[in-house]
Amino acid sequence: MPEYSVTWEIDLDAADPGDAAREAQAIQRDANAWATVFTVHTATQTITVDLDAGHHTSPGDAVPHAEDAV
Repeated sequence: MPEYSVTWEIDLDAADPGDAAREAQAIQRDANAWATVFTVHTATQTITVDLDAGHHTSPGDAVPHAEDAV
Protein backbone atom coordinates (compact mmCIF):
# COMPACT_ATOMS: atom_id res chain seq x y z
CA MET A 1 0.00 0.00 0.00
CA PRO A 2 1.42 3.46 -0.87
CA GLU A 3 2.26 5.97 1.84
CA TYR A 4 0.74 9.47 1.83
CA SER A 5 1.34 12.64 3.77
CA VAL A 6 -1.91 14.59 4.14
CA THR A 7 -2.11 18.21 5.26
CA TRP A 8 -4.91 20.66 5.88
CA GLU A 9 -4.09 24.34 6.22
CA ILE A 10 -5.94 27.31 7.65
CA ASP A 11 -4.90 30.82 8.69
CA LEU A 12 -6.18 31.81 12.14
CA ASP A 13 -5.73 34.64 14.60
CA ALA A 14 -5.25 33.24 18.10
CA ALA A 15 -3.69 34.12 21.45
CA ASP A 16 -1.05 31.37 21.22
CA PRO A 17 -0.18 28.17 19.29
CA GLY A 18 -2.32 26.01 21.57
CA ASP A 19 -5.37 28.19 21.01
CA ALA A 20 -4.73 28.15 17.25
CA ALA A 21 -4.59 24.34 17.25
CA ARG A 22 -7.81 24.11 19.32
CA GLU A 23 -9.61 26.51 16.96
CA ALA A 24 -8.47 24.52 13.90
CA GLN A 25 -9.58 21.27 15.52
CA ALA A 26 -13.00 22.75 16.32
CA ILE A 27 -13.40 23.79 12.68
CA GLN A 28 -12.48 20.31 11.43
CA ARG A 29 -14.97 18.70 13.81
CA ASP A 30 -17.81 21.08 12.91
CA ALA A 31 -20.20 19.18 10.63
CA ASN A 32 -21.21 22.47 8.99
CA ALA A 33 -17.64 23.64 8.29
CA TRP A 34 -16.11 23.71 4.81
CA ALA A 35 -12.83 22.11 5.98
CA THR A 36 -12.81 19.64 3.10
CA VAL A 37 -9.73 20.54 1.03
CA PHE A 38 -6.53 18.60 1.72
CA THR A 39 -3.08 18.50 0.17
CA VAL A 40 -1.93 14.93 -0.39
CA HIS A 41 1.76 14.27 -1.00
CA THR A 42 2.91 11.05 -2.65
CA ALA A 43 6.43 9.97 -3.48
CA THR A 44 6.13 11.64 -6.89
CA GLN A 45 3.45 14.33 -6.75
CA THR A 46 1.38 16.72 -4.69
CA ILE A 47 -2.38 16.58 -5.23
CA THR A 48 -5.15 18.85 -3.94
CA VAL A 49 -8.20 16.80 -2.95
CA ASP A 50 -11.54 18.51 -2.35
CA LEU A 51 -13.90 16.04 -0.71
CA ASP A 52 -16.81 18.41 -1.28
CA ALA A 53 -16.00 19.78 -4.72
CA GLY A 54 -19.65 20.65 -5.38
CA HIS A 55 -20.00 22.31 -1.98
CA HIS A 56 -23.05 20.21 -1.21
CA THR A 57 -24.96 20.93 1.96
CA SER A 58 -24.61 17.32 3.10
CA PRO A 59 -21.07 15.89 3.35
CA GLY A 60 -22.44 12.47 2.43
CA ASP A 61 -23.44 13.82 -0.99
CA ALA A 62 -19.90 14.94 -1.84
CA VAL A 63 -17.94 13.36 -4.66
CA PRO A 64 -14.18 13.22 -4.05
CA HIS A 65 -12.24 15.30 -6.55
CA ALA A 66 -8.50 15.48 -7.06
CA GLU A 67 -6.38 17.76 -9.18
CA ASP A 68 -2.64 18.17 -9.49
CA ALA A 69 -1.29 21.02 -7.41
CA VAL A 70 0.61 23.72 -9.22
